[in-house]
Amino acid sequence: MPRVLVKFQEGTVVPFESGAVPELSPELLALWTLAAQRFDFLFLTPLAADMALADLRTMVNDARSAHPGETVPDPALVFAVEVPGTARPEPDTVALRLADGLNALPFVEYAEVEQRLAAAVNRPNNPCALFQYYLDDAPVGVGSDGAWSVTGGDGTGIRVGVLELFDYDRNHRDAPAKRFHITPSFATAADPLADHATAVLGIVAAADNTVDIVGVAPEASIVFASGNLQGRTPALSTGDAFSLINLIDVQLQAGDVLNLSLQLPQTLSNGQQAMLSVESSSVLRTALRLATFRGITCVIAAGNTGVDFDTAGVSFPDSGAVVVGGVVRDQPPVPVSFHVSAHSNTGSRVDCCGWAGELTTLTSVAPATVRTISEEDGGTSIATPMISGVVAAIQGRAKVVSGSPLTPAQVRGLLRDPSLGSDVVPGLGVGVMPDLAAIIPTL
Repeated sequence: MPRVLVKFQEGTVVPFESGAVPELSPELLALWTLAAQRFDFLFLTPLAADMALADLRTMVNDARSAHPGETVPDPALVFAVEVPGTARPEPDTVALRLADGLNALPFVEYAEVEQRLAAAVNRPNNPCALFQYYLDDAPVGVGSDGAWSVTGGDGTGIRVGVLELFDYDRNHRDAPAKRFHITPSFATAADPLADHATAVLGIVAAADNTVDIVGVAPEASIVFASGNLQGRTPALSTGDAFSLINLIDVQLQAGDVLNLSLQLPQTLSNGQQAMLSVESSSVLRTALRLATFRGITCVIAAGNTGVDFDTAGVSFPDSGAVVVGGVVRDQPPVPVSFHVSAHSNTGSRVDCCGWAGELTTLTSVAPATVRTISEEDGGTSIATPMISGVVAAIQGRAKVVSGSPLTPAQVRGLLRDPSLGSDVVPGLGVGVMPDLAAIIPTL
């Protein structure tokens, strides 16, 4: 709902409490009473209510002592008035009228309709971002442009933990701007083993600068660890992965995200060898459940064997993680249509989907700095960071709107909701592609 922010003139006495009425002369109080009769929702709430009045007084008095003779504004004289959603003709119009009415009162310094700061992501400033179709509006992409237009929708204030088999190109010119490393670097320049992690980080949070691409959540901070603890061999056991997930987890807090673009070989009941999500491991499921209980949304790949979990009888306890399937846009691009990635596992346990091929991201293989990953080379591990970026955008915005993040269950509910995403491959077991333009207004 819109709010009108009003500051009373210095020297006006207004109690620092909700429902306050300014202490005025009878003539001026009559004007306030008329305004309250016209706008029957005129209920004042201190805008600095999160602070103690004594602390506000100290700040003001210190400033006045340092600047004698100057008018130091008193934050305790600033209040908010919430315009109800039932206001007619409609809330935004009524908010403007209220602001005009309050500005006409001689004891009011100013009144204005509250505005939201706009994030500063500039997609056209990143030359290859024009080819990041997965950022486009639905039904093609996840609607990142709209998310970036509101405060927090670029992932500001959110950490995304990433565990990979191998390191990424830490010297890439478009690597995420905010990074913290759990494990040391073993990657060298133009290292092909670093390409997977480099691509993943690019999709989540490539820097918003003047080169290459931009991530889904470019202002999110990355907490990174890789499994190549012994140097060149990118071999990661579930035990090591459990330890590393917990090392990442301790750096995260409620509202943050954990991205696992990994999979595990498992034998199905029919004897088929298949690559399944990390949720199929009991020890990793324990780590995921712990992170989820702490309020961290875990986003994991469904796996890349093309197995239908339901018909193949694949079942294991739910860790609370978001499981991501993969889709690929058909060529030519008009009209817009998709098919399930040939690699992607499917089934009712899959919560949502992202692009699993034909998408542009960063590469560690010189001399190129970006590349388009084909359907053959892609898979659910590439779709997963796209959704992690979406979750970072959702949580960044949620913290701005309500002051607190959503729970992992709430996030998963939004991602699974058909009304808040694009059902690009109906009934084929990968859920919908989230649409930030539809999700963010619900926060």
